[in-house]
Amino acid sequence: MRVQIIPVQEVPFLEEALKNAPARDAAMIGLLLYCGLRCHEVCDLVWRDIFFGGEISTAVHVKTSHEPVDHPRLVDVPDMLRPLLQKHRAAVMKADPSVSLQDAVFKSSKRNAQLKNRDLERICDKVTLHALGKSYTPRTLRHTCATRWMGFGSIRTVQALLGHRSLQSTQIYTHPSSDDCRLMVNLGAK
Repeated sequence: MRVQIIPVQEVPFLEEALKNAPARDAAMIGLLLYCGLRCHEVCDLVWRDIFFGGEISTAVHVKTSHEPVDHPRLVDVPDMLRPLLQKHRAAVMKADPSVSLQDAVFKSSKRNAQLKNRDLERICDKVTLHALGKSYTPRTLRHTCATRWMGFGSIRTVQALLGHRSLQSTQIYTHPSSDDCRLMVNLGAK
C-alpha cells in the first residue's frame, strides 16, 4: 500500500505559506505536519496539553482514543512549530485574556466553539491549495510527517510517536512512496 504524501520538494513552500497564514490555521497545520497528529487529536487539544509555566511546552500531550486519559502520548515540539504555536497563543490571549488551561486550543472564530474534524479538513484544504496549488488532507500531512521520520529513526520510535498500537500500522511508511516509484521508473527508462 502506498500512502499519499506531499512531495519533499513542495514541503518548503507549505512551510513558507504557514508564516503568512492566520495564526490558528498555521498552528493546526504545523501540528499535523511536524508532530504527525491525527485530525481529532489536534481538535481535542486544550492549552494544558501544549502550554506549561507560561511557555510552550517541550512536548505535546496527546490524548489517544485507546489509552487511559492519564497516559497521554508525548510528541516533542520541534523548533519550527514553536513560533507558530506562540503566535496563535498571543492572538488568542489578545482576543480573550481570560482563557484557561482547560479551554480548547483551537476554536471557531464565529461560534467560539471547539473546532471539529471537518473544520480542520476545510482549513487544511484551503491552506494547502493556496500554498501548493493542490489540496491535501490532514491525513496526508500526517503521512508526510511519518515518512520523514522513517528516514531518521527506528520503526519503533515512529510507532510510538504516531500512537500506533500495532507495528503493522507503522510499516506502511517503510514502503516506497508513489514519488519514489515514479523516480525509479524514470531513472530506469533513461
